[in-house]
Amino acid sequence: MTVSYRATSPRPAGVVADAVRADQLGTCVSLALDDPSALRQLQDAAAELRDAPHLALVLVRVVRTAMALAGADFGNVQVVDLSDGSLVLVTQCGFGPGFLDHFAVVQGEHCVCGRAARQGAQAVVADVLAAPDMAPHEGIFRTAGVRAVQSTPLVDCVGRLVGVVSTHMSEPGQPSEHSLRIMRLYGLLAGESIGRWLRGPSADGVPPGLRHDATPLARCVPDQALTDPLMSRILSDTINRIFSAGLSLAGALPRITDDFAAQRVRAGIEELDGMIRSMQRAAVDLGVRGEHRESATGPTARRLRRGSGETDAPAHRA
Repeated sequence: MTVSYRATSPRPAGVVADAVRADQLGTCVSLALDDPSALRQLQDAAAELRDAPHLALVLVRVVRTAMALAGADFGNVQVVDLSDGSLVLVTQCGFGPGFLDHFAVVQGEHCVCGRAARQGAQAVVADVLAAPDMAPHEGIFRTAGVRAVQSTPLVDCVGRLVGVVSTHMSEPGQPSEHSLRIMRLYGLLAGESIGRWLRGPSADGVPPGLRHDATPLARCVPDQALTDPLMSRILSDTINRIFSAGLSLAGALPRITDDFAAQRVRAGIEELDGMIRSMQRAAVDLGVRGEHRESATGPTARRLRRGSGETDAPAHRA
């Protein structure tokens, strides 16, 4: 499997890697605002993967962390064999021999993990015993005590599919979107870590998991990703666009004669300003340096909140 991974013709990495990091940035910022404790949990999980001395331990930690994040009863990790595109089960927790034999090698989209791999997107089945396309596996699921499954692609730093991590519940149910979002971000973290090990030692012979300057999650852990120039520029541009929208609303406010409409606009201005300040605080908490440490409560922001209409104010830089 490692030989197959290494022998694959490299894809153009620049644009794909930038897109992956941009997606990670948006998810990290949103998670920092909505659920700081979940972000800390992911940071701890990233540190565990970084410190693992070999691939086998990385895989074990991936499946255990995924189960903890999803509150699942069972879990497994499959790695892509790039010679034929199949998924090979390499690590599991909670399953018996019947389940492991049945899903030892998966090809096509006839199961949840195969669908996630082929479509490159998270796949969820809330009740495997009620889904018609899961009928070929019904007996296996019943014996294993599985009722619900979610599978998340594991993607490395250049957007290449490395494998799939799946979690299984003993009761039917649909995971919340918040839970699925956390799992998607963890899939990026774990995918890069596994991908580095599959690529093997670097030119200096140092195992990929132990390199100080190229840790498995170097571009995934939020406090590092946000210090990347590209990430800083994306965050800065986002804040600037929100601020510009607020100034436009503030400039139009004096021309609104309807009291109810004016009140709605003022509320919108306050909400936009609050978003700017929240993003600034999150940026500082996550380690953004330089320009991002400026406060969003300066004179320009105060004029925006008052709705003074002073649209000639200098552009705010995050």
